[in-house]
Amino acid sequence: MPVNNKKIIMMDKMVCVCVPMMLLLLASKPNQAQPINFSELLSGTLDTVSKELFKHGEIILFDHYCTLSRRPFIKSWELHYRTKIHCPGWTPIIGKGTSDWNPARSELDATRDYVRQALQQGFITQEQADPWI
Repeated sequence: MPVNNKKIIMMDKMVCVCVPMMLLLLASKPNQAQPINFSELLSGTLDTVSKELFKHGEIILFDHYCTLSRRPFIKSWELHYRTKIHCPGWTPIIGKGTSDWNPARSELDATRDYVRQALQQGFITQEQADPWI
């Protein structure tokens, strides 16, 4: 039986065109859409935001128990942070710090403010205050 070269070439062309087309169709088949659970999305987002923006904690400053609270606020359409440090049972001083963009900076400013006030009022010595100021 003689082989017809034209038929072989035609079949090769069909295979070269059809196989990639079939692969493309199979690969681009969309998955069935699932409904979005907005309550899970919102609760996860709000949890993360509240942990990063708001902070209420305890620190030890000069061997005394102190509380630290940080909260965000908007000023001129920009996010800023305000931090307060208070050491109940030691002094009535409240250290305050404010910073734009950087929450850690507001905490550092509040700590420095607290140390400056404690030094001025005689609760600590200059040597104790030097590393903080």
